[in-house]
Amino acid sequence: MEKAGTGAALFRNLYRDFLLESHHLLGIEQLGLAYQEFVQIASLWTSLSKLFNSISQNANLDDVQLASEIFKTLATKEKNAMEILASLR
Repeated sequence: MEKAGTGAALFRNLYRDFLLESHHLLGIEQLGLAYQEFVQIASLWTSLSKLFNSISQNANLDDVQLASEIFKTLATKEKNAMEILASLR
C-alpha cells in the first residue's frame, strides 16, 4: 500500500501535519483533537501496510485476523476524526 498502492499512511501523515498547523494558526480545539486522532490513524495504517507485506510472504492466519482488528479500529478512529471536523461548521 505504501509503495505502489493508495498511500494510506502517507496521506494520513500529510493530513495530520495539516491539522496540526491549522490548530497552531487558528487555535481551534477540534483541529487539535482531530490531529491527535490522525497521529494514531497514520501509525495504524503504517502498521497495517507492514502486516500486509508479512501476510503476502507467509499467509499467517493470525496476521490476517490482526489486520481485521486494525481495520475495525481504523474505521472507528477515522469516523470519530471526521465527526470532530464536521462539528466545525
